[in-house]
Amino acid sequence: PGGGSADTMEMQRITRDLDNEIANSYAEGFDTYMVGMAEGFDMLAAERVLELKKQHPEVKLIAVEPLDDGRIHSERYNTILNAADRVETLSRDFNMGRYYQRNQYLVDNCSKLICYYDGIAGGTEYTVEYARKQDKRIVNIAPKEEKGPKMIDNINILLRDDLNRTIRPGSSVNITASCFSI
Repeated sequence: PGGGSADTMEMQRITRDLDNEIANSYAEGFDTYMVGMAEGFDMLAAERVLELKKQHPEVKLIAVEPLDDGRIHSERYNTILNAADRVETLSRDFNMGRYYQRNQYLVDNCSKLICYYDGIAGGTEYTVEYARKQDKRIVNIAPKEEKGPKMIDNINILLRDDLNRTIRPGSSVNITASCFSI
């Protein structure tokens, strides 16, 4: 979200709103936070929880990896894993469905979902809808009017059309996104 660069005004707003929501959650009694370890919002959320943990050592961070297939991860990823109080790895083998299983695991094991859902179809949309069906409390820090850049909407349409032309009937394609739950 916010173009990814920490120095943009939008990323500063996202970070501030996320900090506020995490602090509000802590004030409500939440002390355990789970993150799905996806690049972007998940990692930002993990870093913000680790900042809260500096002031409140009782705070726990659980990193939930969809799989551990032996890939080499970024330094940022490894720093978060090493700082986490616990790492849950859901599988050792690769399967695109593992990302959806991770998102379900996060929802099934949370009381409140904090997310950045901008209205674009994908893994975050699936996770938010799944959380709604499970009657979970959902806090979305994306601006309410945001529905995703037109270029990305156009890319989704082009991708859908291309997949419809090339994928055999009965095949499935999973697209994942980021979510953060507590």
